This record gives sequence, structure tokens and C-alpha cells, in this order.
Amino acid sequence: MILRTWPAVALLLSLAGAPVRAGDLKNVSRPDAADSLINPKSGQCLTEALRRAGDLKNSDRALAWTRGKEGGGAIPLRMFLNRYPVISDLHGIFVHDPEAGFARGFAANPDVRFQGWRGGIMSLRHADGTLYSSLTGVAFEGPKKGSRLTPLPSAVVNWGDWTQRFPRSVTFDMDERYKPADPLTIFRDGSRQSRGPGDDRVPADELVLGVWDGKQARAFRIAEFQSKPIRVDGDIAVFVSAAQKSAMAFGMSAERLTESGRPESTAVRIGRIGEHPWGDLKTGSGFDEFGRGISGSLKGWTLAPIDAVVVKWWAWSAEYPDTTVVD
Repeated sequence: MILRTWPAVALLLSLAGAPVRAGDLKNVSRPDAADSLINPKSGQCLTEALRRAGDLKNSDRALAWTRGKEGGGAIPLRMFLNRYPVISDLHGIFVHDPEAGFARGFAANPDVRFQGWRGGIMSLRHADGTLYSSLTGVAFEGPKKGSRLTPLPSAVVNWGDWTQRFPRSVTFDMDERYKPADPLTIFRDGSRQSRGPGDDRVPADELVLGVWDGKQARAFRIAEFQSKPIRVDGDIAVFVSAAQKSAMAFGMSAERLTESGRPESTAVRIGRIGEHPWGDLKTGSGFDEFGRGISGSLKGWTLAPIDAVVVKWWAWSAEYPDTTVVD
């Protein structure tokens, strides 16, 4: 893999050609531009898929969270997140920014709503006045400035495939109030009003897997999801699913709860095993694309998730101008 960072000469360029620092991003406040959905009723994916079979297609994209009660859940973008770009409930904070090309989840907090845009990226507002980036979860203004929302392992998947594999997982009650919708057009204008200069190391609208490991940011160029299903960069493994057109990142350990409820972990060495795209080279155990152990001695274990999101390059580099690019 090739690691690319800005050459020293780039530091001598004017601000017109150099990346904008995250703290310098322009903030546009428009809390009235989009509605937030707070504490909607929950149901099971299979039940709601049958109820709205005429409105949802198997190929519809859905934001899935892959941990928690019933193994997680999924939210169809057309049914919910296109109209309500921020949803907060007991399962998590779920956000969808169509202009920046990402959807993701954070740990539950019912007091978070849509606020506007910063650096082209949707921003969030907590009831206490703290403003957060919806991409990184970092608070950039208010009483909790500098803190970070807890990431919820999530990925955008195909609705039909998810409901078939995880029919009992959670979704929202799709009563007649909710209608399929395209993304809000206001996002195009609101995003562009607050964008700064770009970073030309990667084409602006190319999708990357942005990874933050707590110390450094990396951007994996996933080549439209048609390349190798696994990429290892030091202590991080990226799983790319061509079928789901999604990607997630994991650390080199697996964990589970013992019968007593105490956490247990073990080191792993992730790689490809035979015909299985994702596995542990030490034990021969296999994992699915969400990091769940499905065979071998680590069946029932889960790989330690790393904060990661599929997003357009311009948005990731705006929040993390010092990010490394991994080809």
C-alpha cells in the first residue's frame, strides 16, 4: 500500500491552494432547513418490510448499525433519513448527509438535532447548545467543545439483503406518516455555502473509507468497492463488501461477553483464509463483513470496531486536513 502525505512544498502554498484547518471551517446555521425525528417507535425489520413492501425495494440503501439489541438494526434512507437527516432515539443518533455522501451512527442521545452546515458538512446541535460535526462527532462550539460523540459501528447496506439475513433486527415503525422521499434539495445549497478550498490529492467526489483510530486519520481509496475485499494497514483491517457496496474497519482483536457477563478479548491476525474473504489467520475463524465471527473457534465473537465511515473525499479532508491517503 502507498501512503501519501502533503509534500513539504505544499506548506508554502497560499490558503487558496492548501487544505483548510478544521478549526477554520465556515459555519452556516440553518436549524429550520430540515426536520429531526426524535424517539420514533421501533419494530422488527421483517415486519416493517412486509408492511411497506410496495414502497421499498430490495436494492434500497439503508443505514445499518451492527451492534446492540437484536444484533443491531437498519433504517431505509428513502423512508426516513432523506426526509429526516437526523434521527435520535434510544438506539442511537443516526445522520445522513447526502451532499457529503455519508450516513453513520453515534451512541444514543435523544437531545441532538439538525443545526446546519460547517465546512460543507452537516452539523448537529445538542440541547445544551453544543455544536457537533455529523461526520466526526467532534464538538466545535459550546459547553462541550473538544469532546466527541461515541461512534456506533455502522455501514450503508442493501435493505433487502439486511432484512433477509437479520429479520429480527431493529428498524422504525413505518406507519403511513412516513413516505419515500428523495434527499432534501436544501442540502446542496447549504453545503456549498460553507465549503472551503479543496484538497486535490484525491478527486473531490471520490468515495473513501475515512478512519480515525484515536490518534491519526487515514483515508482508504476503495476504488468503487470493486477491489480486494480486505486491506490491512498496520494495526487496522478494512473489510470491503462489493455486494453491499460498503466498508468497515476493525482492530486486531476480537471480543465477547462470557456467561458471567464479563468481557473477554483475544488478539487476532486478520487476513484472507482460502475462499473466505475475512478471517483470523491464527485460528482459521471466519468473519462476516460486519466483523461478526461466523465459523471456527471465534464464532460468536466480534472484531473490535474502529471509527470509520464511507464518505466523499472533500468532506473527509475538510475535517481531517492531515489525513494520510492509503491506496
